[in-house]
Amino acid sequence: MIDKADEAGLLFYKRLFEVEPNVRSLFRENIEKQGRKLIDVLNWIVLNLQDIDTALDAAKELARRHVKYGVEVEHYPLIGHTLIWTLGKIIGKEWTKELEQTWIKAYETLAQVMIEEHKKSKSFEYLVRYLEQELSQIISDLFAANPDILGIVISTNKGATVSRCSFSNYSNIIASVVSSTIGHAKRLCELAGAGNILETKITGSQVQLYICMAGPHSAIGILYPTKSYEGMITLLLRKAAEKIKTLLLTFP
Repeated sequence: MIDKADEAGLLFYKRLFEVEPNVRSLFRENIEKQGRKLIDVLNWIVLNLQDIDTALDAAKELARRHVKYGVEVEHYPLIGHTLIWTLGKIIGKEWTKELEQTWIKAYETLAQVMIEEHKKSKSFEYLVRYLEQELSQIISDLFAANPDILGIVISTNKGATVSRCSFSNYSNIIASVVSSTIGHAKRLCELAGAGNILETKITGSQVQLYICMAGPHSAIGILYPTKSYEGMITLLLRKAAEKIKTLLLTFP
């Protein structure tokens, strides 16, 4: 298979899309590149079968990524049938019934582990933890982009609210203001017919809090010194709001 990786990858996806055209939308990368990835992953798992725990850990990680890409449990048998068919075509005369049954058993074992991880990954608790990790990364990027920022909070109605402050005495201010504002902001948007984005600025003598809606399900607030360059803060906040909005579109 490795000697014919490009051919095998293309053959796999051509067959897959012939059998089930609806899955084509799940694959956004160039199919040649996707095909090489498939064979590389398959090869890596085979080479690590002596260390089955390592191979299965990799399979679980792959399953978690597949949830994000939109793969469903019912796709696993389809992938299995297509993989076995591709192996038979590429290997040719050396493809025996015994070898086919061995590969089927191997794939079914691997797929069962992935399906269990898939179901677990789609549970609410896992989604919240994953969402919190992604939101925390957005916060880290904002702090890195502007050292003037004193604190940031992202509040959602998806069960995840994350915040970080340069100084602990500001954390309660941000969390309480954003949490109370998100409901009012959504209603104001609906009443004004202004869409989902609404910004609110609360000015103090030393610090300012800028709050921005990030779609209908969340808001982000940034606390910064009054003398900071507000244009840069506003730009960062709006870009972060768009990232949050896009992220939340992937969650039920």
